[in-house]
Amino acid sequence: MMGREFSREIEVRRDIPYGAGLSLDVYQSFVPTGVGVVYLHGGGWRRGDRTDHADSRLVPLARSGITVISASYRFSDRAVWPAQRHDAAEALRWAVAHSAELGIDPARLGIWGSSAGGFLATALAVGSGRIPADEDEPLPPVRAGVAFFAPSDLSALASDPREDDAALPDFLIGRTPDSVAPEVALVGSADPNALLAASPVGHVTPESAPMLMVHGSRDPVVPLAQPRRMAAALEKAGVHHQLIVIEGATHEDAAFASDAVLGAVAGWLSAT
Repeated sequence: MMGREFSREIEVRRDIPYGAGLSLDVYQSFVPTGVGVVYLHGGGWRRGDRTDHADSRLVPLARSGITVISASYRFSDRAVWPAQRHDAAEALRWAVAHSAELGIDPARLGIWGSSAGGFLATALAVGSGRIPADEDEPLPPVRAGVAFFAPSDLSALASDPREDDAALPDFLIGRTPDSVAPEVALVGSADPNALLAASPVGHVTPESAPMLMVHGSRDPVVPLAQPRRMAAALEKAGVHHQLIVIEGATHEDAAFASDAVLGAVAGWLSAT
């Protein structure tokens, strides 16, 4: 946060219960703009915390006047897909139900996520307002989606080619690989058809919400082929979208907290 200047201070409210025994935190400027976004953290759907990268991403966005609601969701060792999408939908419904006290216009509510959370954000944006085949009620309407270094096609995540200069991020160096691939643990199956059925890329329609995707050019965890495939699906459906590639950035790179990137996120959420 050093080097930044902000005109607004913020209030942080933590550990607010919602959904099936889950909690969320609210980051809000004292002068909100009426724009809100639900944020979902990364961690391969099996680890991570809603406070991850809060100081570098969530606080600066809140200081721009956008109310940020950072929500936990069930991990894959507790429940398999679509439980995580259901939790994300419940967080959106909570935001709508509390929009008056938060000063949020429900018609200006978006969803944002990083990595595994970006996958969930994409799934909610793609299915905005529709009833998925594996749910009993429609997903909440989403006005805009933002996905940082997020997979969109689980069936190809392991086989998509990595860029020649892809670099493993520091937090993964020396870590023992998971015995089961994260996407397989999420879906509960290695069947390519099951993985594709859970993937947002296969559910894009002209009614999907506008999507901003931000990805690093050197990401070995989620290859650049993933957002490019998602962008092609959105293009084919006529959905407004943008893909920003950060040259030289790897997975969970510090570059995603730059003024330029967070400014693009704030602009996208405000404009769409």
